[in-house]
Amino acid sequence: MKRKSKKKKNIIIDVLKQARKESREAEIKAHGKLINRTKVQASRKAYKRNKQVDIDEFD
Repeated sequence: MKRKSKKKKNIIIDVLKQARKESREAEIKAHGKLINRTKVQASRKAYKRNKQVDIDEFD
């Protein structure tokens, strides 16, 4: 039996890696840094019970 060639699979992976690298470089040029796309933005209107409160405000 012949083995399947991994060469085609490696070419696809290399193309994806190159595209991601170019995308990162373009993003750094546009914004000056990488943008975190997975971070959840906290709502400013939401109640934060762990928020630090300055005690002097209540005196």
